[in-house]
Amino acid sequence: MRLSAGSGIPQALWSVAAGMAKGFLDTGSAGPLIAKAMPYGDLQALFLPAQIKP
Repeated sequence: MRLSAGSGIPQALWSVAAGMAKGFLDTGSAGPLIAKAMPYGDLQALFLPAQIKP
């Protein structure tokens, strides 16, 4: 089975990133950025080679 979201996922991510950047520039507060940050370990795990199961 093949699933495709087209450009929907990156468009949604960039929308969130733009809103967070605007909020940071408007207020100077990094609180919302930190609150939504993914822990480094979780982020690094996204880039580990996929485990191929026999």
